[in-house]
Amino acid sequence: MPKLNSAQTQLLDILRNRTESFTLEELAAMLNLSNKSSAHYNIKQLIKKGFLKVNPSNSSDYIVLDKQDQGIIYLPLYSGAKCGPNGKLVSDFDTTEIPIPSKILNFDVSNALAIHTEGTSMEPKIPEGSIVIVNKSEIEYQPNKTYLVVFKNQPLIKNLFDADSDFFILSSFNPEYEPFLANKRETQILGRVRAVINNF
Repeated sequence: MPKLNSAQTQLLDILRNRTESFTLEELAAMLNLSNKSSAHYNIKQLIKKGFLKVNPSNSSDYIVLDKQDQGIIYLPLYSGAKCGPNGKLVSDFDTTEIPIPSKILNFDVSNALAIHTEGTSMEPKIPEGSIVIVNKSEIEYQPNKTYLVVFKNQPLIKNLFDADSDFFILSSFNPEYEPFLANKRETQILGRVRAVINNF
């Protein structure tokens, strides 16, 4: 079981027994920490270690788990992402949460986003019906990496290449799908694909 420092142990007790909400500044003062950043750091550590999870209906609220989750984290599952030339805009996410082994994440869980995919354009590496884990903090373009992008209001999972100063090339793993140009002004990078879970 992961070890907790004294501040994290106290923080769990405070959050478990609270009858009201506290700001980060208030939590830092209660824990005798120097600033709110220290309180936020310890909250993130508790989430990473499986003792807290983010309230899916309020991202600034935290739920204390009854027992440490043995390396499992819970992410809200978004729907509507297409691995193909057509798609629908992801307007919101389902209330469904899915358990994910924390060991597959090598980045801050607060930046993780889970997407249920449809389509065959990214096979064989991303089979149809997979759950894709995206790091929302990685929005800077790097060549030949796989990203979740929105192009012309359509969410797509594609490999990105820099065609020139105005266009990306969006390509697929499946050779049956031709690469196509996407105007950079019409393309938003939502995050980089960091894990794929098949047969969920």
